Amino acid sequence: MHNPRILFSTPGTATFIPPLQLSEKQVVAGVNYTDTPDQAGGFETLQATAEYDVAELVARLPTHQQPDLFVAIVDGAMTCVPRNLAQLSCRKVLLIADTHYAKMPLSHLLSYSQQEKYDRYAVLYDPHHMHWFSELGISPLALHPNLNVQDVNLPLVADRQSRIVFVGSKNPIHQRRMGMLDTIRNSGLESFITTVNTSNEAAAIYAGSALTLNCSLNGDFNMRIFEALSAGACLLTDRLSPQSCLERFFEDGKHLIIYDNADDLVQKAKYYLKRPEQCFEIARMGHARYLEIMSEDKRRQSFLAFCFADDSKAVQMCEESLSFDQRNKRPVLKREALLKRAWIYEDLQEMHRREMLNFVYCHDSIRREVRDDLADLPHLTVSSAFKNGKKSCLIIQDSACLKFLAGARTAPSEYIY
Repeated sequence: MHNPRILFSTPGTATFIPPLQLSEKQVVAGVNYTDTPDQAGGFETLQATAEYDVAELVARLPTHQQPDLFVAIVDGAMTCVPRNLAQLSCRKVLLIADTHYAKMPLSHLLSYSQQEKYDRYAVLYDPHHMHWFSELGISPLALHPNLNVQDVNLPLVADRQSRIVFVGSKNPIHQRRMGMLDTIRNSGLESFITTVNTSNEAAAIYAGSALTLNCSLNGDFNMRIFEALSAGACLLTDRLSPQSCLERFFEDGKHLIIYDNADDLVQKAKYYLKRPEQCFEIARMGHARYLEIMSEDKRRQSFLAFCFADDSKAVQMCEESLSFDQRNKRPVLKREALLKRAWIYEDLQEMHRREMLNFVYCHDSIRREVRDDLADLPHLTVSSAFKNGKKSCLIIQDSACLKFLAGARTAPSEYIY
């Protein structure tokens, strides 16, 4: 459909991760927006509450803004949640976001995706979590990575400052990132670490520096990857699990540079800062690859095609999104059974982020699917061979431990060494 009328619900703000302009006839609604009238007797934006009746929101729109498409980003924190979807006659699409950290993010969104019926479902930042929704029978389910990134049109300049830069939050929630930044400060590398108010400011810093650092929060295919490549940065980013799809889209050493740990980060930064021509070539190739597969216009067209395709075509379009991870082929489970596994994973995922959990010992009797669930946490080793001396280690001795995790919602301290 050309230029559809769209109502886009988001937990974000107009200045931080605003939604991509999918249509000229788009109205944005959210907890961080106010009722803003336009010049045609309608609205540019609408205010919503943390949990709201979407039919009541739509009823406030004049006839010429009644949506052909309702799109809602709902994150794991459930900070802007539409309800009463059944009352909408238009096409409805759920964008699943931020299931990689905080308390029960997967559980919340798995439950919500069954409580409210959408016509289409898409994952934004966490391809490695698609299998949970597939196992719940959520379909059609596609990957549309970082749909909201807005392209930056800056010239590629070879003459760049010989430094490694990081632009972003230094919030303590980013435990691993804070450690990487400390490593950079103590390494003797020329660096520039800052925060800015707009994406354009960040882009200018990326485009004028030899290297740009990224460190994901918890194994997520995060937005900085796309922002940096859009700006023409030579990106130095952490290795993610294969299920996170980073290396399906971008090649290490050609489109970006991947590091494995703090020592590897410093070694590679020192190597490339001495070779500005290689830095620029990687930046050029990464920028070209981004424009080839993920420019703003390509993402817009691809997403709208998915939204308005008939059901059989939409399912076909999703096949590639699901083919990268064998776990997407698991049989469909009842929600109660799936949630018990999700609770275990969520606790260990948070330990992976918060406490740098890096080793889990699973007795041979532990179900294979529980071990496979943990395979997408990039810094975690899962093994049946326990070795003393491992830092931040969890021992799962038998099914009773799993029942404790699934029931108490927190890891028992006697199993942590």
